[in-house]
Amino acid sequence: MKHAIGTGVIISATSMLQKLDLILMTTNGGPGTKTLNLPLYIYETSMRDNQFGLASAQGVILILIGLFSILIINRIYGMNKEI
Repeated sequence: MKHAIGTGVIISATSMLQKLDLILMTTNGGPGTKTLNLPLYIYETSMRDNQFGLASAQGVILILIGLFSILIINRIYGMNKEI
């Protein structure tokens, strides 16, 4: 059961890191910056501010955050061990 729960947590965590479309269409990060998340910030940095290098570096940080969270979840739920 632990592996199934761990897989669900990983899917949920990575899904939260890629929520751009829903926030962009509904609130556009507003009011102010209350619903601004990292993917939307990367989008605004590249498209509005035309800072593609900075947006690329932020994308790398987003990938590292995703990998780090998956590693932590794997350790918490012991998903590397055999059943």
